[in-house]
Formats: sequence, C-alpha cells, structure tokens
Amino acid sequence: MKIKTKEERVKIVIDIIKKLRYFPRSDFYHKNQDFKTTEDIYINLYNEEFPAIQKLKVVFNEYINQKDSEPNTMYSMSGKIEFEEINKYIEYLLPIKSYSNPIFALKKKS
Repeated sequence: MKIKTKEERVKIVIDIIKKLRYFPRSDFYHKNQDFKTTEDIYINLYNEEFPAIQKLKVVFNEYINQKDSEPNTMYSMSGKIEFEEINKYIEYLLPIKSYSNPIFALKKKS
C-alpha cells in the first residue's frame, strides 16, 4: 500500500486552510455593490478564536505529524466538527492512501 508522504499531507492541509481564509461571502452575489478589495469579496473563517478551528488545527497537526517511518501505524482521519458561529458543521476526510482524495465541506446544520 502506497501512502501519502508528509509533504503530500501538508499540501492537503494548506489547500484547506487557503479555502477557509478566502471563503466567499454569501452576500457578494446578491448585492449590486462595487466591491473594491479582497476583504469585500471574502471572509476569513480560519480564525483561531472559533472553537471549530481550534479543533480542526488539532486534527491537522495529528494528520500531518504521523510518522512516515512507521507506515503500519498511519491512518486516515475523518469526522465532523460543529461550527456554531456560522450555523454549519465541517465534514472532512484526510486520506492516508495515495490514491484517495481528501474531502472537506461546510454543511448546513439540519
């Protein structure tokens, strides 16, 4: 079984962080305004003040810091984290197998 290297795992995590830092504003397409800056178009959800982001950072650190030298102990990580501040939850799958793709989604609470 071929597993993702530490560099590949870091790349997955960085990609997710970028998406959270530059999350499109929900009102951007609904208002007929003249947006001038990136801050007008995006909001930064990757803010450590949010408990969900604190939990997500723990998951990211554990995922990245698995020992490549011990492939039999490595594992994929998946789960859900409630993101109360935006009335959603984070659903994620961080794979360890090289042929698997990560999943990261913000879903509305039902």
